[in-house]
Amino acid sequence: MIRKVEEIVVNPVQGKFIKAEHMVDRLKKGTDILVNRWGLLLFALGFLLGRAMIIGELAPFAIPFFAVLYHLRKDKLLLSGVAVLLGAMSHDFGVPLVLMLGMSLFLFIQRVLERWGKGELSYTPFAVFTSVLLAKMGYALFMEWTGYQLLMSVVEASLSLVLTLIFVQSLPLITTNKRTQPLKNEEIVCLVILLASVMTGTVGWIMMDLSLEHILSRYAILVFAFAAGGAIGATVGVVTG
Repeated sequence: MIRKVEEIVVNPVQGKFIKAEHMVDRLKKGTDILVNRWGLLLFALGFLLGRAMIIGELAPFAIPFFAVLYHLRKDKLLLSGVAVLLGAMSHDFGVPLVLMLGMSLFLFIQRVLERWGKGELSYTPFAVFTSVLLAKMGYALFMEWTGYQLLMSVVEASLSLVLTLIFVQSLPLITTNKRTQPLKNEEIVCLVILLASVMTGTVGWIMMDLSLEHILSRYAILVFAFAAGGAIGATVGVVTG
């Protein structure tokens, strides 16, 4: 009798635990399908990087993101391209035209490099620099050609080259799940710069009189300081600032 009473009491509890574990497993599988198979995370990153701008006129984030994904996740290249274009269209009409021209030029230059046997990822920064520079200069020729436009074209192309080198280190940390070794300091810094670039796309978003960019930046500082120490936390504070 005592064993039967114990089974009656314990079995419902075990059943609840089994149901909870089953729900957690289904949630993990659903999240994995959305993030990895459907590319929801890459779409969100592309959208925010597409609308991210600095000093009100430079948008050097989208084409490096698109170029690195060309090598890492070519199956999600069309999705990332649509995402960055939608992000650029969310704040300015002129930027999507330059962005579309820059991505087309990059694909053309990448195909030429592949025919020459130079299509590796190590040549991608130079392809990005050339495509961004030609796209900006070509757009300036049709709109208003000035020395200032030429200078800003060179600056944006240079920033795109540097960001490509950074995304080469940081995007594999997000697109691949198989990693057993701890992150190196340079990988952490590159990941922080990627997150700060993504947070730049949230500039101007207000929810209930709260700035989303300020919340995310402070949360990132707290998380990295807690996980990696005060030195990395200070680095995150500088980068997000």
